[in-house]
Amino acid sequence: MSRQAENLRAEQGCVRAIVGVLAFALFLPLSLATAADLTVTVTDKDGKPVPDSVVFLMGGPPTEPGPTVKMVQRDQSFNPDVLAISVGTKIEFPNEDPFRHHVYSFSPAKRFELKLYGGDEVQEVTFDQAGEIAMGCNIHDDMLGYIYVVDTNLLGTTNENGAATISGLEDGSSYEAQVWHPRLRGPTRRTAQTVTATQSATIEIGLKRDRRKQSGSDFEEGAY
Repeated sequence: MSRQAENLRAEQGCVRAIVGVLAFALFLPLSLATAADLTVTVTDKDGKPVPDSVVFLMGGPPTEPGPTVKMVQRDQSFNPDVLAISVGTKIEFPNEDPFRHHVYSFSPAKRFELKLYGGDEVQEVTFDQAGEIAMGCNIHDDMLGYIYVVDTNLLGTTNENGAATISGLEDGSSYEAQVWHPRLRGPTRRTAQTVTATQSATIEIGLKRDRRKQSGSDFEEGAY
């Protein structure tokens, strides 16, 4: 074989190797190549952390139903107080109290009723529309809980330190972060702020008084 032919074959081999590397990079899952976390801290006007705030990001991939989760009835209350889920997610409602409950909601996003039940019986509901859902118990007027359904899988609920971490984001990309809380001021109880993945963010919200401490009864929409 002539030197010219050997050089040509060597060049062809290099080209094939480069093409293979590029093809691998193109088909590498985006979540592996650019995964990032974002921690959002929600505070009130005095800088105090606000737990039970729902934080969710718009502009992500198409929404898929999340895994089944639980809203437990325990000690004559809903646990957790606020539960955030993606559209299409199913919630189980186990009753761990030694007495029966009658759970219901009149909220437009999901009207439902789970008539008197207890013991080993577990009721479940699928939430297929985004929005705020306030729940009560027809037997115990002081019981109040919230489910907030969002059209995204990029969501979280703040802990006792007011922080929520959302994973699987595109590194360095900007998102519209929205925050919902049952006592947030305004007709939608929601506010928005632009955030960047890998950079922590703090969002300040104004809260109304907790009217549950005033009355302790008479369930109504938004009485948190």
